Amino acid sequence: MRTIALRLAAILTISCAGIGVSPGPASSFQESGQQPHLVAGPTLGFLRLFGGTKAETNGRVAVGGSGNIFLTGSTTSPNWPTPTKASCACSRAFLIKLSADATRIYYAVVLGGSRPTYVANVAVDPAGNAYLTGLTASPDFPTVRPLQAHCRAPNPKSCSTGFVTKIDPKGNIAYSTFLGGKGPDYPSAIVVDAAGEAYVAGETKSPNFPTVHAVQPHLRGPSDGFVAKIDAAGKHFLYSTYLGGSKDDSINGLAVDRLGQAYLTGTTDSKDFRTSPRAVQSNFVGGNCNFFACGDAFVVKLGTVGRFLAGTFIGTPADEAGNGVAVDTRGNVYAAGYTGSARIPATRATPPTGKALCGSEGDVLPCESAFVVELTPRLDRLIYSRVLAGNGLDTVDGIAVDTHGAAVIGGYTESDNFPVVNPIQPATGGGDCSEAKGNVVPCDGFVAVIAPGGGAITFSTYLGGNKEDLVAAVATDGRGNTLVAGTTWSPNFPSGGATTLSLPKVFLARITGIP
Repeated sequence: MRTIALRLAAILTISCAGIGVSPGPASSFQESGQQPHLVAGPTLGFLRLFGGTKAETNGRVAVGGSGNIFLTGSTTSPNWPTPTKASCACSRAFLIKLSADATRIYYAVVLGGSRPTYVANVAVDPAGNAYLTGLTASPDFPTVRPLQAHCRAPNPKSCSTGFVTKIDPKGNIAYSTFLGGKGPDYPSAIVVDAAGEAYVAGETKSPNFPTVHAVQPHLRGPSDGFVAKIDAAGKHFLYSTYLGGSKDDSINGLAVDRLGQAYLTGTTDSKDFRTSPRAVQSNFVGGNCNFFACGDAFVVKLGTVGRFLAGTFIGTPADEAGNGVAVDTRGNVYAAGYTGSARIPATRATPPTGKALCGSEGDVLPCESAFVVELTPRLDRLIYSRVLAGNGLDTVDGIAVDTHGAAVIGGYTESDNFPVVNPIQPATGGGDCSEAKGNVVPCDGFVAVIAPGGGAITFSTYLGGNKEDLVAAVATDGRGNTLVAGTTWSPNFPSGGATTLSLPKVFLARITGIP
C-alpha cells in the first residue's frame, strides 16, 4: 500500500498539556464570516477558521441529536482553545462543542501530556456525550477511570499508543483510557451506538493488543487492523479483536447500524484476508506496484458481539484503500476511498486512466481517483460504483449518508478539472502540491453528493485557496445541511475575507441547499 499525500499530515505537529474547559462566545476563536455565494444553488451557511498562534490540523466534525456541533483536531498553540499550562511544545488534542449555527461555544477541552498527542476522530451519542480517539506518545496522558491505565510500551520514551476519551455534555471527562499494546497502535475511527457503547478501530503492530471475545485473537502480519467495543461506562471490552492477514492491513473507517453491527473499511496487502463465500469480490487482486505493494480496499461486517458476518475485497490490480464507510437505515453499506483504476471493483487491468503520474523515486504510477460504492447488507451484491476523477490525484477521506440515502463525500484533489456540479466554488483555488510527477498542481478540498442508487452526482464543489487544503470529514445534521471540517494552509481560503494565515488552521463549514 502507498501513503497518499496529506494522510494525517499533522502527526508532526502534535501537542501537550492537561485538561481545560472554557465556555464562551465563538468570537473568542479565530473565525471568519459568511462566505459570499459564488453561484446560485447550494450555499455556505457559514465557514469559519479555528486556531491560536501556532498550528491547528486534523479537523474532524460530528453532529449531536440537538444539532450541536462537535469540532476536534490537533493544536500546537500554547493557550488555545483554552488557557493551559503546556509541558511541551508539541501537539495536543482539542474538542469544541458549538451551537448549531456555530456562534456559541459551550465548552472547549484540551487533552495531552509531556509528549505529542493527536486526535483521529470524534463521535457523539444521543445523550450528547462526545468520544475522542487518537494516538498519544505521552505516558502521562490523562486517564480517568481507565480501562487501561498505562501505556504498555517497554520504555516510556517509546510510547506510541491509542487513547479513548468520553466527555460528558458539560465538558467533563467521564472516562479516559489508553488503548493498545507494546505499540505502535494507530486508532483512526470511532463511532458510538444508541446505548453509549463506543467502537474504536485502526491499525496495530502490537503482538499484545488486548483481545476479548476475538474473532482473530493474534497478530497475523507485520500490522493488522483492530476493532474494539467498549461498554458505556468504559469499564469493559464487550469485544476486541485483530482483523487482518499475513501482510499489512489497516482499518481506516468504521460505522455502526441500529442493531449494533459494525462495518469496517480499510486497505489490505493480504491475499488471505478473510472474506465471506458470497462476497462481491472474494479474491485479492492487488499485486506489486513498482517498489511497493498494491493493496485492495475491503469491507467487513461484524455482529453485535464481534462475530464475523461478512467480508469482501473492493479492489483492482492497481492500488486501493477504503478511507470511510457509512450505513443507511436499510442496512446498505457505502465505502469510499481511492483507486488506481478507471473502474472498481475489477479483476483485470482497466483501461488507462489518462491521469498524471504520481510518486517519486521509482514509485511512479498514474494518480489515484476517488471512488464510492454501495453494497447490500450481506456484502454480496454491488448496487453501484462511482469513480470521481480529474487529471490528478483525487481521494475521499470522509463519507456520510443522508436521510434519503444520498452519499455525501469529502476529500482532497490535485486535479484542475475535477468534476463539479452546482458548485459553490467552480474552480480550483490553486496551490503548489507534490504528487504529480514534474508538475505544479493545485491542492484543494472537495465535497460531493451522489444521488440514491448512484445514478447521478447532484453536487460537487472545490473548497480551497492558493495553498494546501483538505476536507477530512463530513456529517449530516438530519435537517438537510452538511457539516464539513478539515485543514487549510491557504491565506486566501474562501472564508468571507482575507486572512493572515502563516500556519495551518482547522476550518468548519455548513453547506445548505444541496439538491
